[in-house]
Formats: sequence, structure tokens, C-alpha cells
Amino acid sequence: NSLTVVIKNFMRPLNEDALKSEQTQPILSSEKVQIIFSDIEAIRSVHRKFLSKLRKRVQTWSPMRKIGNLFLKLVPKLDVYITYICNFDSASQTLAESMHDVHFAKFLEAMMKLPGVTQSLDSYLIMPVQRIPRYKMLVEGLLNKTPSDHPDHSNLERALHALDKKTQQFNDRKKISETMEKLLEIQYLLHNSQIPIPILSSNRSFTREGNLEVKIDGEKTGFYFCYLFNDGVLLTRGKKDKSLQFGKFLNLVGSVILEGNNEDKPFYQITFPK
Repeated sequence: NSLTVVIKNFMRPLNEDALKSEQTQPILSSEKVQIIFSDIEAIRSVHRKFLSKLRKRVQTWSPMRKIGNLFLKLVPKLDVYITYICNFDSASQTLAESMHDVHFAKFLEAMMKLPGVTQSLDSYLIMPVQRIPRYKMLVEGLLNKTPSDHPDHSNLERALHALDKKTQQFNDRKKISETMEKLLEIQYLLHNSQIPIPILSSNRSFTREGNLEVKIDGEKTGFYFCYLFNDGVLLTRGKKDKSLQFGKFLNLVGSVILEGNNEDKPFYQITFPK
């Protein structure tokens, strides 16, 4: 079980270290451990109980046996994921920042050598975010194989409808987490640069990126690697695969943006408010 791997090999050792390191610097503070792992134990508890009930049902299986009602009872309990997903952006940010610490980096390297640990911590932490859509696919598959006159058919239909709603909630949160991951990536690339504005913002969404030739009033001002957000344009210099230097941030609030093509080259014309 992937969640057990996370709890046993990452979360608990870090918690224990934080508790016993009152006089010395812990690998991670208790606050950071809580932010990174959030409600992962509660999520595991929900699925352990569901698995136990499912196993009992399968052990006494018959052609007219029902499992759709188990999924119906599970769906409200999946609300525990909402907390996890809401916290996912903060967890990702805290983990990314902590990985620059030598002691934490050594801890992660040591844990990766343990039996049963097959993925990096960030790969494990994304798994709960992927779980709800997989439940939907499972119930959808069961419904497709269940005859319409079977006593479990209506339960599976209702469970699928309920999971649809949960999946939508998941998708909304996933968009937020993907935006946060991108903003974290940009912030990391700019870590050697003095940045006068915060890159991370709960209201900021990423649109696109690419090389950009900037002209102001028709006059060239230089070439930049550009990040376009919903509220501004970040202009940077350097190589994206190495590190970037902050150039400018153009605030787009109240601006008018026109998109077009000139000799197959896309361009944006921005008119700023006076």
C-alpha cells in the first residue's frame, strides 16, 4: 500500500525526529511535516475500512450480491480528500523549499534505499489526488458489465453520479495544484535573482510560456523568456533549463490584449491603462 509506505518510511520518522529534537535542529519542523503530509493518515483509514467491507462482500459472493451500496457509502467519506487537495499547493511548496535543505535531502536519499520504497516522496504524495477519478472509472466499468435488471444496477448508477460530482471537485482542485506547481517551478528557476514581486499568489493562473521579443511603442527593447499569467507578464533572461534572472513584470490588470500572427509568428499587443 503506497500510503503505508509514505506514513511508515517518511511521515513517522520525520515526526519522531521533530519531537525528540527539542534542543537541536530537526530534519523538518512539526509544522512542516503537518503541511506536507496533511490528512494522509485519515485517507488511509477510510480506504482500509472500505477494503475490509469489500473483502467480506467478495468472500460471500453470489450472482445477485451487491457492492454498489458500498461505493455509495464511501463517496461522502471521500470528503477527506478535499482537505488534502486544498492543502496540496502548500504541501508542494513546503516540500520544494525543504528539498534545498541538506539534512532533508540526505533523509530522502536514505529513505529511497529502503525496501518497498520505489518512488520519490512527491510522486507518492500526488497519488491521493489521482484516486477519485480511478474510483469513477472502476464503478463505470462495473456498471457497464451489470445487467439493467440486476438489483445492484441502480446502486452503481447512483454511485457513479455521486462520484461524478466528486471528480468535478477533484478537477477544480487539480487545476489549482497544477498552477501552484508551475508557479513553484518558476520561483525555483528565479531563486538566484532578486524578485520585487511575489510569484506565488492564490489568484494567479499560468497561461503560457515562450521566447519573446519585446517592443514598446514600436521600439525593440530586447529578447526575453516570457511567462504569461492572467494578471501579468513576467519577463526573464537566461536559460530555462538552468536558471533565470528577473527582468520585468508587466501588470495586466485593466489592460487590453490583442493576439495575432505576423508571417506565422504569433504576437501580442498590450495596451496599458493610462
